[in-house]
Amino acid sequence: MKINWLSIAIAGVLLLAACSSPQAVQPQPTPQAPEKTVSPQLAPAAVLTDLAGREIEVQRVPERIVSLLPAATEILFALSKGDAVLAADPLSELPEGTVVERVEPFAIASISGLNPDIVFVGKNFSPSACEELVSEGIQVVYAAASSFGEIYASIALLAQITGTDAAELIEGMQKEAMELSALAAELEPLNVFFALQKAGEGYAAAGPGSLENELVQLAGGQPVLAKPNEEYPVYSLEELAAVEPDVILLSAELNYEAFVEQDELAKLECVEQGRVFKLEQEVVPGPSVIITLRHIYEALEMALIS
Repeated sequence: MKINWLSIAIAGVLLLAACSSPQAVQPQPTPQAPEKTVSPQLAPAAVLTDLAGREIEVQRVPERIVSLLPAATEILFALSKGDAVLAADPLSELPEGTVVERVEPFAIASISGLNPDIVFVGKNFSPSACEELVSEGIQVVYAAASSFGEIYASIALLAQITGTDAAELIEGMQKEAMELSALAAELEPLNVFFALQKAGEGYAAAGPGSLENELVQLAGGQPVLAKPNEEYPVYSLEELAAVEPDVILLSAELNYEAFVEQDELAKLECVEQGRVFKLEQEVVPGPSVIITLRHIYEALEMALIS
């Protein structure tokens, strides 16, 4: 039995002192952009700490924002600051009818040419790119949460930077998370394998320390921990079959039919009894992660019924 639901996705942030691991910077044409406008001065200037542990000084409310992080894009629109977003990375989901320029995270010339006040980035943003933008007077903020609790911290950080109030948004998320946690506590725990993407002939899965595993636990499931020393372990088809999970969750990028029809997996009890559930969008550590949490809980609830 195939069940499709909307969910959201993911990313995490464990960075060194200033910026994350280097990536090659691809040369890009520099587009024309209007000069920066002067934003309202904060009094006094705020010194904040981003999710990489870097101190950042915010002198004024940014009016020209580039978001290279899907979670930051989602948060900005949830805080009603979408009108300040000049550009976003290709993976960012936008509200229906919204159009912004798309920019690759390593197209530094294009990013700089937009004259942003601030750029929100994730763990894959390179040190050289970070340093280059900062040297041009562009603030760079690491805002990707690596755990469920850090999502609230990410929202609060962006609210402080943009001069908005996140209390209602955070309180609403916390209330629903607590309600789901209470419901999840009543479920019989099931072993859950969360397949994220193809990896050769096998699958990369959620492992210990990953946000996906945390969501499974919060929803009342017991994550498969056959490889306890890897955050995102790779399982061959034979290893996956040997685990014999009660439930399998598939990320949005995986094909349901192709997965369940593989000879090595077709005879698994969870496959035969329809306890494989595909999520329609990737996990994003932003406000809509609560929807993902609810969908995982509902999958586990349905798995128990089946």
